[in-house]
Amino acid sequence: LATDLCTARAMESLLDKLRSRADIEHLQAVFCRCVYVSKRPESDSDRLAVSLEQWLQQHTGFCLGLLLTYPGCVLHCVELPVDRVVEFAKFLQSLESAGDLSSTRVLLTTEVLNPTFTKHDHRHLNLAGAKGEYKTSEAIEHVAIECLTNVARLAGLLDSLPATQREETLNALSEKAPDLLCAPGMVEYLTKSDELDSLDDYVRCNECQQDVVLDGEIVWPHPTRLFPYDN
Repeated sequence: LATDLCTARAMESLLDKLRSRADIEHLQAVFCRCVYVSKRPESDSDRLAVSLEQWLQQHTGFCLGLLLTYPGCVLHCVELPVDRVVEFAKFLQSLESAGDLSSTRVLLTTEVLNPTFTKHDHRHLNLAGAKGEYKTSEAIEHVAIECLTNVARLAGLLDSLPATQREETLNALSEKAPDLLCAPGMVEYLTKSDELDSLDDYVRCNECQQDVVLDGEIVWPHPTRLFPYDN
């Protein structure tokens, strides 16, 4: 019996090691799609695109995503390994400190099994007739969902096109896919929301240890007695 127990413990220990190794391999294989919006100064948008692409290439080995810059704001969808998302958020913090970005709001970070993008593209959009303040009576969640829906549909459209047609569509987005573009007023509206996570909120939430209290450990309020006592 003692031998069987020792064997069982050894098997459990080996199982734990294999499971840990599988978790690490899974973590490295899974991609994360991150979508964020930011304000930016009226400067050369190509310089911002180069900074982002250089960081992605150095820290992940590839660049996947779509960067849309508007006069005064940015909408960026990027796909990268899930274990690099917090580092990327910290890099965006450094861009904010340098004045290249401001009021960044994280709209989405979600795991995806297969990346949608095959490379990283940047286009500057100056949409005629889309300027002006964005006004809506909808909750901020609905505005964010509308923005994310447009990004997902645009990514799906680009993924379905041949390489040459894809480039043609990217070069004429306002003509080829006007319904899938978020208005600059909407992007700026999202950057002003205090209900969406800032970069500081996102990094703090993912780095700080969560203080979880189980129901059985709660001492106040006093638990309600569900059965009678003699006293």
